[in-house]
Formats: sequence, structure tokens, C-alpha cells
Amino acid sequence: MNCKSTSAFDYFTKLHLLIKWLTVKAHTELKQGGAYDLFWTPQDPDSTNNSIYSCKILALEKPYYLNVEWKGNKDHKRFMNNVQPLTNVTFIFSQKKESKTKVTILHTGWRDDDKWNEARKFFTNAWTVALKKLEALCTK
Repeated sequence: MNCKSTSAFDYFTKLHLLIKWLTVKAHTELKQGGAYDLFWTPQDPDSTNNSIYSCKILALEKPYYLNVEWKGNKDHKRFMNNVQPLTNVTFIFSQKKESKTKVTILHTGWRDDDKWNEARKFFTNAWTVALKKLEALCTK
């Protein structure tokens, strides 16, 4: 990414930046145990559809590291949102050059059956698409 490390971290934590590339609506509290709620269809009366509503920040070290709980979308929530622990996503921000940051995403906590494998493929693709959108935004 053509963003400095602090800027890259901000794209994952600041509301006005999250809605530019990843989600439609967001609520975050930048502290351990703080809220990390993202909504892709906020007009849906069921706030658990296409959102990670009521997820928490598990750990952070600004501007290098962020770890959050993650829930399933409308198609996967039936099994993903009712397990403990939830899947979680770790974002690692490594400064490469003055204006370049490597972003590593580790989405873990998957269970091993067909429905979980389908969800994992969905999110692997979703992260790829989202990061391409973020890359394009950062290079403007």
C-alpha cells in the first residue's frame, strides 16, 4: 500500500476512512475490549445480517497491529455467530519505505466442515477484493 504505517492503521480504525473502502457504516472504540462494529446493509432491520455487530477489539498496538473478532454475513451467521471463540482477524502493518506499508491479514478460527470451508472461501475472496479497493484509494 502506498500509505505510511499510521495512515494504513487509520484506514482500519477510523470511521470516515473505513466507510471509504470496507463498509457502509461503522462504530469503533479504539481500545482493547472496545467495539468494532461494521455494517454493510445498515438499513436491514436485523442488525446481525451483513455486519459484525457486537464484535470487539481483542488487541491493538497503534500503528502496527490490530486484532478483532469477526462474524459471518447473512449466509454464514447461523453457524459463525454462535460459536466461542468467534473467528478473528489480525491486521499487521509493516512499514516498508517512507510511503509504503505492507498489510498482512490473518483471518483465523475456522472450523473444519463443508459450511465453514464455504465461508472461509467467501471471506478469502472478500478480503482480496477489499484490499484491492484500499490499494486504489491509497494510491490516489
